Amino acid sequence: MKKRIYFVFILIFILILLIIFLTLKTDKTETKKGNAYNESLNKETVNNIIENKVSRVIDGDIFVLESGEIIRLLCVDSPEKGEKGYQEAKIFLENLILNKNIFLEKDISEKDVYNRSLRYVYQENIFINKELVKNKHAAIFRYGNDTKRCDEIAQP
Repeated sequence: MKKRIYFVFILIFILILLIIFLTLKTDKTETKKGNAYNESLNKETVNNIIENKVSRVIDGDIFVLESGEIIRLLCVDSPEKGEKGYQEAKIFLENLILNKNIFLEKDISEKDVYNRSLRYVYQENIFINKELVKNKHAAIFRYGNDTKRCDEIAQP
């Protein structure tokens, strides 16, 4: 009789461990299935993320927020006005972020020499900086020490 109770106890214990293990594994899987925004972030950067709305796109790597703040995308360089690909890059960026809420992530520097805020940008599940390079509307451009996500952006 004691052997039977001991066996049932061990069986229940194993089932509980299995349930706990599967629950933890499911939580991790759901996190991994998250969007590009979540995958690119870690606990250190969450406090540096700020939500904003885009009011105007200047070119393929510069835009203006509703607040009037000018944002320059980090780690990317798109064609300037008058250069081949300028209009396509601008329209591509407009389609991604114009009149939409975005999330901005700061690297090291706050501003560039033109007083534009330097940021990585996310819109829903899209890492905008990476999307521009992936779709050949921008090239990788490492700006000073602000290179935390450049390698990630460069990956196909």
